[in-house]
Amino acid sequence: MNDFIERSLRMCGGILLDLTDKGSTNGIWEGDQFKAEADRIAHEFLSNQIKLSFPDIPIVSEEDEVSINQNHSKYFMIDPIDGTASFAHGFSGWVTQMAYMENEIPIRSGIYVPVTNEYFEAEKNQGAFCNKKPLTIGSQGETINSVIDNYPQAEGITLELVNDFNIKDYIESGSIALKICRIADNTADVFFKDMNPRDWDLAAPKLVLEEAGGVLSDAVGGEVIFGQTNRAHHGLIAARNTSLLNKVLNWYSLRE
Repeated sequence: MNDFIERSLRMCGGILLDLTDKGSTNGIWEGDQFKAEADRIAHEFLSNQIKLSFPDIPIVSEEDEVSINQNHSKYFMIDPIDGTASFAHGFSGWVTQMAYMENEIPIRSGIYVPVTNEYFEAEKNQGAFCNKKPLTIGSQGETINSVIDNYPQAEGITLELVNDFNIKDYIESGSIALKICRIADNTADVFFKDMNPRDWDLAAPKLVLEEAGGVLSDAVGGEVIFGQTNRAHHGLIAARNTSLLNKVLNWYSLRE
């Protein structure tokens, strides 16, 4: 199954890169999420690949509203494009991703970054990898030296975090999944959001991060549990270790 996930995501990424080469990234705004025709194309491609290889396993997708409210003991969770705005505006920070779930727990996952040709993958209790190289989070320090978010410069609550902790380095990245993977590959120390991510944003990268040795919670320190109402979560904190996560958690609780 791991090979299937990788092959499908790499093929999907290639299709999406072809669309960007042709300039076919016109879409419309729906709420605060830019939706491009590419979302539909990628959704259909990944869904068809799963149906051909695993016809008995259901699919839950951001692009299929009916599937979102269904419950299954086993299923594939797909996010055809995470970072749609980055994709549509020509930035590199977008991914295509998939997780295989059992009893609402990610068991296998893959995240492909087409522009940089990076493939993050993980299997429960078997480790995490980027392009087949093991991911192991480095020294477990107690100082937040870097934070990652999706703006050219820190702003909003991330800017408050930077200022209050005197964080030296700010890293920009579009996709939620990619930002979490950048902690797993030792690029960043912390990623914090007080928005409401959905299951498909978090399932695949959560497994990668935890298998690499990192930690993920919601913004109030709760466990990220999949398959709940609307598949939504109250913010997120991703960090290299529990010490850093608790620092951000305590800061946020006092701030509120």
